[in-house]
Amino acid sequence: AFGLTACGGSADVQQNYSSGGTAVKGPLSKATVFIDLDNDGVLDSNELSTNTSSTGTYSFSTTNQSLLQGDIVVQTNENTTDASSGETLSGLTLTASEGSTIVSPATTLIKSIVDGGATVAAAEAKVQAALGITEDVDLSTFNPFATDNISAAKEVEAAAQKIVAIANTVAAAAEAAGAD
Repeated sequence: AFGLTACGGSADVQQNYSSGGTAVKGPLSKATVFIDLDNDGVLDSNELSTNTSSTGTYSFSTTNQSLLQGDIVVQTNENTTDASSGETLSGLTLTASEGSTIVSPATTLIKSIVDGGATVAAAEAKVQAALGITEDVDLSTFNPFATDNISAAKEVEAAAQKIVAIANTVAAAAEAAGAD
């Protein structure tokens, strides 16, 4: 006969939940990423945050699943670099809707349209059409720096370059006009 016994066990085992992704405008190294629970774009003390790796990846782990239920914000600073170009990128904020595994200039446009009342699917279709990106590319999951689909990668990265150039031009014009 053979038997099993257990001792010292605990019924208080906590479940761990995790989430992660990649910040891209080129892979963004050393950017701050957080889950924006209250959708205000500001990192609050009750929100999970981390820094991206040298390849732009980030991950969160928690025993409280509700802390992973929010949109994703990436903020660059004086230490952030675009790993594909080596360029320092400070003062750029990118966003993505909850559930995205990519945070990029394109997901930022999608999130902005969603905040205006559109569904994620409708917003993504608008962004794809406006930027000339093929419909079969899911912008919330497609990483142009980790794919064999070179054609789509070029489309998405070219669009990202355009979006950031336009944003920088608008910001410079606003600054020159005295806006904050």
